[in-house]
Amino acid sequence: MGEVGDGDVPVVTLVTAGLASLGATCYGATTIFSDGFEGTFPRSWTAGNNGGTTTAEWGNNTARYTAGSWSAFCPDNGSNTRTLYDNNLHAYMQRQSVSLAGYTTATLTSKHCINAESGWDFFNAFVRGQADNWSAPRP
Repeated sequence: MGEVGDGDVPVVTLVTAGLASLGATCYGATTIFSDGFEGTFPRSWTAGNNGGTTTAEWGNNTARYTAGSWSAFCPDNGSNTRTLYDNNLHAYMQRQSVSLAGYTTATLTSKHCINAESGWDFFNAFVRGQADNWSAPRP
């Protein structure tokens, strides 16, 4: 996805179809966080809905994945194999409390699949800095 500046607190939003990870560099590459969405969902993630016409949120799914047998999928309606999403859905996933203290750079990566309608559907990833400001990772 891009690089995260020193001191930023990465929060990954809207990750689907498998794998999310954060690696940082101090003296060589170190993986700080990685998740293939196996096991009980949402584990260390916060999933929610912030508007739209539905209350659906992110959940686990087996229809499409890149590692293991599971992925994160939105909207979760109780079906682990659903591949369609609701119109006007405003849902998010956040991974909080990931510290980059002591690292000079970080790289945020994810694998995602989106069936997007141009001008209407969006996939975004943001990081939140120590001053509580949100920004997109730098390419």
